[in-house]
Amino acid sequence: MYSYDIYIIYIVLPFNENTNHTAVMYLHIFPQGPLPETTGDFWRMVWEQRCATIVMMTKLEERSRIKCDQYWPNRGAETYGLMHVLLVDVTELATYTIRTFHIQRVR
Repeated sequence: MYSYDIYIIYIVLPFNENTNHTAVMYLHIFPQGPLPETTGDFWRMVWEQRCATIVMMTKLEERSRIKCDQYWPNRGAETYGLMHVLLVDVTELATYTIRTFHIQRVR
């Protein structure tokens, strides 16, 4: 992923006289959908930023156009770059799907 592909929203909290510093709190990271060659980077970013939730705002394909690569395993586990991704659970609802993953860095 390139720096212009990621949008980070953050809040800078006011200066705290007790701790003598200003805190920055990250709220959301908005990357573009990963391509086959950037899927490992995507999962590394999820790991490094300790993301607890990933919200995909598009389908893999819309109007016969590929919008992004499928960046998760259909079942079981796959390794993307330095990251091992295990699909733990899938819950399909009427208008969306919830997938639970376990990720770990490959050493």
